[in-house]
Amino acid sequence: QEPGVGLLGIPIGLGCLLFGLYEGYRTIIERDFCVVVMRDGFVLSKGNQDSVFRWGDIVAVWESTTEVRQNGIKLKTIYRYTIRHRDGQRIVLTDTLEDIEKLGRAIQKEVTQRLVPQAHDALNAGQTVDFGKVGVSRSGIIISKKTTPWKQIKKVDVGDGFIAIGRDGKPLNWVAKVGDIPN
Repeated sequence: QEPGVGLLGIPIGLGCLLFGLYEGYRTIIERDFCVVVMRDGFVLSKGNQDSVFRWGDIVAVWESTTEVRQNGIKLKTIYRYTIRHRDGQRIVLTDTLEDIEKLGRAIQKEVTQRLVPQAHDALNAGQTVDFGKVGVSRSGIIISKKTTPWKQIKKVDVGDGFIAIGRDGKPLNWVAKVGDIPN
């Protein structure tokens, strides 16, 4: 064995140990979480405290996924959904909840069904619909207060956790993590 090659295993092993401790800590802290989905919303229970989230009161949902790989092999996907209530309250639901991906998809579906008509009405009224770092108007896509007209937008790609917007005749000019863009 080459000198020093065995030392490489120490930081990798330490990193795996710390990650395992963090995941164990998160599981213990969040083990009392329970989510009950109903027709008009969902209830989040932690211990003996309940929070009610009606679908119409949710103004933003962020989805973040992280693939955990070891030696190029996918071990698992970590899901994180951040939900903002109309009153400003934010909650984070993670993969410590059973069936988090299914729960997250259900929340997104219900919230989207309510937000799309509002966004459509806003666009028809000439307003801009805000998606955090990006906005959409009848004129085009707005990034950093600069509007790129729709006729110049060549493509919008969403994949591998990123969204990329390209302009006609130019390379992709804007990229962001999907988890940073609400709704």
